[in-house]
Amino acid sequence: MANPYDDFKKSFSNFRPILDVINAHTSSSCTLILDETSHNIRHVVNLQDGVAHLDDQLYDIRQRSLAQRDYYLRHIEELEKHVNS
Repeated sequence: MANPYDDFKKSFSNFRPILDVINAHTSSSCTLILDETSHNIRHVVNLQDGVAHLDDQLYDIRQRSLAQRDYYLRHIEELEKHVNS
């Protein structure tokens, strides 16, 4: 049986160069990955059901507070555990 995170791992590795601008976890099941401008989220990935759902809708994080951004960044380790497991 295929690893449910394979597609996500592929996507994630494409974004390796911009991991320091990742915006992770608006909820316990969502991972948001920023694009190269650091302003728009490129992908929305739902980990809850073990399937990588990519969404091209863009969200402007400049509208988000610093506290929210700190919250997202604190969850980067959890994201990396998912993709490296």
